[in-house]
Amino acid sequence: MKHGQKNYSSKDFYLSSCLIAAGLNLSNITQSNNGYFLFHFDSSEKEALDILDRHWSGSLEIPTKDFVEAIYQLKNRMRVSLKSHEA
Repeated sequence: MKHGQKNYSSKDFYLSSCLIAAGLNLSNITQSNNGYFLFHFDSSEKEALDILDRHWSGSLEIPTKDFVEAIYQLKNRMRVSLKSHEA
């Protein structure tokens, strides 16, 4: 990834939900041939990894309501993505 480039991606559903709850913008969801989803963010790798480092160290403070809403949002976007591939 080039320095400053904003296109962080993750395959992890719950960590992606955490990033959404922390305020990062989910730009796209793609699905690989083996069925895995890839979540794409309009954020640099550094910005995303800083949030995830705070998550793993226990210092990231996100209201639980925001995290739960991010999970619902991500599940809904995955359903929409699946439906668009079926059409």
